[in-house]
Amino acid sequence: MTLRSSIEAWNGASADDILAVYDQHHSGRGFVTQLLRLAAAPDFERGATWLLKHHLEEGHRLSVKQAADFYTVVGALTQWESQLHALQSMVYVPVPSEQTRVVETFLRRSVGSPRPFVRAWAYNGYWELARRHERYAAVASEIIHDAIDNETKASVLARLRAIVRDGALES
Repeated sequence: MTLRSSIEAWNGASADDILAVYDQHHSGRGFVTQLLRLAAAPDFERGATWLLKHHLEEGHRLSVKQAADFYTVVGALTQWESQLHALQSMVYVPVPSEQTRVVETFLRRSVGSPRPFVRAWAYNGYWELARRHERYAAVASEIIHDAIDNETKASVLARLRAIVRDGALES
């Protein structure tokens, strides 16, 4: 079974089943390249982004080209779960200089999400962007501190406070 057909066969809910897809395919040639290609297709983006996030959490890293491709793909994600996976993956994927505008556009859109976890991880994404590209430090700090003052969801506030507490941004 190909990676594409394995993701297609996944019911979209079973963590055990998507983990089995990972176990079956992660060591295959071109695994990350295939995932990035599949993540660009709405019918596959949720499974592909979960698999990529898991791959990164397992200690694998992306090449410079794959990182650029990753950030090209994330700007077009349409499902909130896929957006969340991409935002959670940012801690593992350095933002190439030529992709900062695409990333900031994605983050700006994500902080406006009706989904609290997407918002929480979008603020974390701003911190990641600022950490790697100093020119975004002021805007990230402003956005994060404004959110601390205005956010009502406890889960989002917890992530915001963690960013400030861990020394990511001045309080």
